[in-house]
Amino acid sequence: MGYGRDCFDTWDVELKWCQDEFKGDGAVATIRKLYSYVYHIWKERNRRVFSSQSLSVDGVSHIIVTDVRLRCIASKLSEPDKPHTRRQLDAWGIDYVYKDKKVVACSWLFPSENEVMVNIDGAIKDAYAGSGAIISDHMGTPLAAACGGVVPTTVVAHECRELS
Repeated sequence: MGYGRDCFDTWDVELKWCQDEFKGDGAVATIRKLYSYVYHIWKERNRRVFSSQSLSVDGVSHIIVTDVRLRCIASKLSEPDKPHTRRQLDAWGIDYVYKDKKVVACSWLFPSENEVMVNIDGAIKDAYAGSGAIISDHMGTPLAAACGGVVPTTVVAHECRELS
């Protein structure tokens, strides 16, 4: 399952190790948390005690691995492509689409020598909105700038607000 170590002598020490080791919100941390589930092991214990039936160790392991795979596939994990993440997910047989860093190339058209350039932008997210503007000379040197937050309306309205 991607971890190889001896168990600790007491349950309290084992739980403390799990708390310390399985921190984080990423894909690898989620997998570690999921396969640390004792539910399936406890279920097997109950099967043996109360039903006089049992699964093999491989059978219980298969159930746990399948549960982890299904939960990861159903979740909305978002991980950058890193070697340790890829190794862990590959070890579990989990197909995963990695987040790629998106590079956006930007360029700026310089105004003529006797002109200035005015750049404006507005944005809205949930209950927040804002806008900003910058005035630059023909060399790209900022001459003035403004920004502000307002009650959300539309992006165009916020951009027009900066023109005034």
